[in-house]
Amino acid sequence: MNPLRELVANALAGYRLQAKYYALASCVGLAGVAIGLVIFWWLLNAVIQAFGITLDTPVPFNSPVTPWMLLAFFVGFPVGVYLGCALVAGLVGAVLVRLGQLSVSEAIWYALLSRYPSRWMKGKR
Repeated sequence: MNPLRELVANALAGYRLQAKYYALASCVGLAGVAIGLVIFWWLLNAVIQAFGITLDTPVPFNSPVTPWMLLAFFVGFPVGVYLGCALVAGLVGAVLVRLGQLSVSEAIWYALLSRYPSRWMKGKR
């Protein structure tokens, strides 16, 4: 299956989670996006410094740097948020593996593609 399509399908599966796992997934997502925004800001600042742009002067639209800045923004934002979410979900998955609540493969699927174990779904115990 296409990884992007699987991410979307797994995000929609989040609504079928039991209440306690829905709360866990929501907190992991919130923390992941927050850390992802920090990663994105860090990456964007690295690109800004690489091009020698000062933050106190505007960059003209016809500047040769503008397409690269737009590319850095539109690619860096989803990459940063994904990395932040994968990092937080990986840490939570590692804790759950350590506690014996997840297998290693389930933790990897949870961290990288947000695939929830079937026992987390409503109607499962």
